[in-house]
Amino acid sequence: MSNSHQIEENFEILKNLFTTMSQAIEQLEQQQSILKKDNKRLSETNDKLLEITKKQKLMVDEDVPTTDEPKAPSAQDITNQYRKSIYKKLADLENQLLNTPTPCIDDFDFNEKDAKQMLKLKVQMYSLLHENQSLKDQLSGFQNLHDQVMSRIRSNKNGNPTNQQQGNNATTNSSPGASGSLDKNNVQPLQVNVVDGDADEMKNE
Repeated sequence: MSNSHQIEENFEILKNLFTTMSQAIEQLEQQQSILKKDNKRLSETNDKLLEITKKQKLMVDEDVPTTDEPKAPSAQDITNQYRKSIYKKLADLENQLLNTPTPCIDDFDFNEKDAKQMLKLKVQMYSLLHENQSLKDQLSGFQNLHDQVMSRIRSNKNGNPTNQQQGNNATTNSSPGASGSLDKNNVQPLQVNVVDGDADEMKNE
């Protein structure tokens, strides 16, 4: 009878361990899916910011609109709007990851297949978190580039003489170093690394 009772207890323990493992894997997969979608939105937003900066760069040598023209949202306002939205999403995602309870499963002795699956999910989670931080850094650098473009536009606007001929001479004699810092070779599309095996999934999404 004692052996039968012990077997039942062991069976209940194994069943609980399996349930805990399944819940942990499900949570990791959900968090991984959230990170992939958020990274995709970051990449798309970066592309939009890049297009905005390219347009601003083309405006450097163009005439400044007169004050009589209707005022439209500036590129800087649009950029700031995107940045606020991105940082809010990142903050919400980080808070969700920090506040999501994860069962303590590292001390359990799962079979080899389950252990490999857990390790793979953890590695993918770490890679996605690292990619999020990299995208944050890229956004910060991208904003610096945009600020340089806006500064150049404001500088041209403030130094624009009323006489068109003087304006042409000022453009001809301007320092090549100022425009060189905004050379098109410096405007590179942002790279987003995708975890192996997830490219097809992102396409389907």
